[in-house]
Amino acid sequence: MTETGTTSSSPTASRRWSFAVVVIAVIAILHGIFGWLYATSLSPQTTHRSLHLSGDAYLQSFPNWNTDSEQDATGFNRTALSILHRGLPYSRQGTLILRTAVYSYFLAGCYAIGGLQLLPVVVAQAILSGLTGWILALAASGLFGARSPVRLITAALYLLNLRIAMYVGYVVPSILTFFFMAVALWAFTRLTQPRAPLWFVASLILATYSSSTFFVVALAGALWLILRRRSITGAAVIVLFVALKFVITWTDVAGTATETNRVADRGGVFWLSNNPYYDRLRPWSLWEWRPANPWSAWNMSDQEKADYEAYLVRSGQNELRATLLWIRENPGHYAQVCLARLRTEFGPYTGQMSPRNRLISTVVWLLVFPAGFYGLWRWRHSDMGRFSGLMVIMVFTFATFVSEEPYLRYRMPVDLLLTVLAGAAYAEWASRFCRASNSSNTATIRSP
Repeated sequence: MTETGTTSSSPTASRRWSFAVVVIAVIAILHGIFGWLYATSLSPQTTHRSLHLSGDAYLQSFPNWNTDSEQDATGFNRTALSILHRGLPYSRQGTLILRTAVYSYFLAGCYAIGGLQLLPVVVAQAILSGLTGWILALAASGLFGARSPVRLITAALYLLNLRIAMYVGYVVPSILTFFFMAVALWAFTRLTQPRAPLWFVASLILATYSSSTFFVVALAGALWLILRRRSITGAAVIVLFVALKFVITWTDVAGTATETNRVADRGGVFWLSNNPYYDRLRPWSLWEWRPANPWSAWNMSDQEKADYEAYLVRSGQNELRATLLWIRENPGHYAQVCLARLRTEFGPYTGQMSPRNRLISTVVWLLVFPAGFYGLWRWRHSDMGRFSGLMVIMVFTFATFVSEEPYLRYRMPVDLLLTVLAGAAYAEWASRFCRASNSSNTATIRSP
């Protein structure tokens, strides 16, 4: 990711590389420390990982290990071990899990190098986080210009985003997905260069096979390539890989076992977000997944419980059918749920966040969202502005009508995009302030 017009032997290029190394190291160290502390002691969850556990003791510290209900972090550990032993990411029941295969291979690499414990995962994800911050800074400079303080400002915004740093200490694909998203944004600002479209397409595909819901962003990238006639072939490749992911998920081509993860991808998350438990939700309510939320003021009523079970019975225990049945019979309730999720997309926190995480999320939101949306409006006629608008619309539409993760992870690609735009906006304001100060000083010196 070198810059055009510079050589590695020039003093200027050397200073830039040194500055890049410092920025990457600072973000990696601080995010690594915070992620480790959050995962081992600061998280409001009752279960914390330990850097001292290894081997079987480490694996057993994850919920439902070695049971038929392995999912999320436990499932990632299972597929990582399968890769180390068999070369492919199989579940406990023998199903080939390809929807998050890239993260499974990443995790397997961490364990192969550092052993079966949390530390190698934290170190590797901290390094990735540092690289992500710098790549976002490069993307911002591609939008606003390398001679401004845009790189430093963008990297600082990313550094201060403790919501991202939290995931450094967790066995989840968020950090790897953010890295690929940053590479895609960097490549987007340089699509006129020879290999940039390849970087753009490859990073979107790799992110899609790291995190389940990233396909929405990937399709936004494919649609933009088609609309702007930049790379029809690249768009076709993205669509092909997204379609392949759905084929693998919705059919038994990878295995016939009925597993929690596969049920969730086949409509379980849709049902989790749209069911009779939300009958009392209002547009101004805080979004959350119901039930199982220690911070919620909502209490399940007997009627809601009965309705929930009745819809599952009527749909033959098929959660996707139950969702569609509930929506068809309760359009007013579904509309209010959608409005609540739409408001959440523009807001700083959800009802499932702890008070401390709400505070952290609010501070990050104040730093990024207002300036980011200003940047979206400021550069609305540029390619970045058009792509940003398209991506925001598609991500927000999915979150509104289908599902939003209660910790806003599904929205995080938009947060990274807004970080780039916010960095450019802050850089523009800083440049204006400097020009105004210089003009004032010059006028003072010239005055008799």
